[in-house]
Amino acid sequence: MLLLGPSGNILTAAQTLDCPLHVVAAAAGPSRPLRPGDRYTQADFCSDEGLKDLISVLEDGDQVPCAVLSVTEDGLLPAAVIADRLGIAGTPYPVTLAMRDKLRMRAVLAEVCPEITVPAVRAEDRDAVADLVRARGDVIVKPTRGTASLGVRRVRSIEEFDELDDALKRDAQVEPLVRGTEVTVETRSVGGKHTVFGVVEKHVTDNYVEVGHVLPPASLTERELTVVERAVATALDALSYVDGLSCTEVIVSGDTAVIVETHNRLGGDGLADLVQLTSGVDWRHAAVAWPVTTELRQAPPRAPAAAVVFFTAPPGRVVEVMSAPPEMAGVTFEEWDVTVGPGDEVGELASSADRLGGALFSAATAEACTRALRQIRELPVVVTDG
Repeated sequence: MLLLGPSGNILTAAQTLDCPLHVVAAAAGPSRPLRPGDRYTQADFCSDEGLKDLISVLEDGDQVPCAVLSVTEDGLLPAAVIADRLGIAGTPYPVTLAMRDKLRMRAVLAEVCPEITVPAVRAEDRDAVADLVRARGDVIVKPTRGTASLGVRRVRSIEEFDELDDALKRDAQVEPLVRGTEVTVETRSVGGKHTVFGVVEKHVTDNYVEVGHVLPPASLTERELTVVERAVATALDALSYVDGLSCTEVIVSGDTAVIVETHNRLGGDGLADLVQLTSGVDWRHAAVAWPVTTELRQAPPRAPAAAVVFFTAPPGRVVEVMSAPPEMAGVTFEEWDVTVGPGDEVGELASSADRLGGALFSAATAEACTRALRQIRELPVVVTDG
């Protein structure tokens, strides 16, 4: 099986499979040692020329891979190109493109299931943006193929839109602001049947950077959970997604659910750990195993609820860090990782890449996890002189 750009923990999961691996990375050296029989290739698969060269190597090789996949955003489309070109297992290119490109996704959903989407226009089309602002009020400007909350802005008027830097409008889209509770839905599809393994409630800053996730969601009723799960299944059907894991972001309020975006991969930000803690399913293994087996690796769940919280601090120089988790009644910490130390510089919190580490923990209820998350966010985990 061909793996494009796997992280260390994804490669670890893949190495438990019975099939040999061909690991392709853009940087020198695999992220962890390979097994005997596994192969490694360095290739710039994200560039057109690099991808073309890689495909030529694969076509001329003595063994064509049985499948190809990537769970990194930049590797999804190259993996789809390879799958279609070699005729091997993987998500087809048209399906991947419709999930990777948010404007294309909006167009598909608007045609098939308009009740779970909103109108979207290109940011370069100022007249269309002005019409949308007049008709719908506050709007969101975001990169069409963006990730990690980078470049997401809320705009309240066309004058405010005009003041945005041109770089933020390039390859971006504009759509109405949707109010409600935002969740991420981790789903596994087999033969077109979609099974939900986790609905995770998001906690975000005012500029939409994600700073926490709780599974299950404390804010949703059972009815809203049903509305969310139905919307995700409808979206995946509309996008012709048949096999593999998917990560879909949804905003729900009462009986209304709107798809924010979806991806043909598992979610990042430690969501795989939340799924594994609460369901027992090894979600990273499931993410790499689906092209070769439908079997799940599963153990008994370890907790009814779990959460991830991320550390942030005002810009400045770090003067102190909390290197160990606090004592919190009813909370079990699985991980506590502060990624900065005294003397390091902290910049503005513009995207997920600017966070300063995080913690993984569990508790008896989603409400207990939510309380703990908020308490941790108020702690001086990282102190700066800013």
